[in-house]
Amino acid sequence: MNSDNALVPVTRKLNDKELHDHIQKVIKDFSGIASTCETAIGALFVGKAMGWQVLYLIHSHSTIRKYEKILGLKFKDQMEANTELSRKSYVWGWSKKFNAFWSTVRGLEKNVDRTRIEKELVEDADIHEEGNRS
Repeated sequence: MNSDNALVPVTRKLNDKELHDHIQKVIKDFSGIASTCETAIGALFVGKAMGWQVLYLIHSHSTIRKYEKILGLKFKDQMEANTELSRKSYVWGWSKKFNAFWSTVRGLEKNVDRTRIEKELVEDADIHEEGNRS
């Protein structure tokens, strides 16, 4: 993003209209690789549907920070920690069942595919300690 047009960071939760207007400004002011901006916006909307915890499990810490910088906001300020749709993420359910959320975020848990989203909600009985890596 051009430093002359840097966004003023948002420090409160935006309503839908404010968020729409904010994203329009992000796009208008953005300068850089288009797919990076597009992915940051996509992450915002996936996070609003599935919760910031799923985003933290899917993406590395540096990617989360990069997206937040592009968007000029913090994901935790704009969305719930989790939603009913969080259960579509196997790794989210796995990290909850085995009390391993933060160790999974930090990349210490290697036996779970962090990026997979299932078609159906993942039931607790479907989650096994060995994870879901083939």
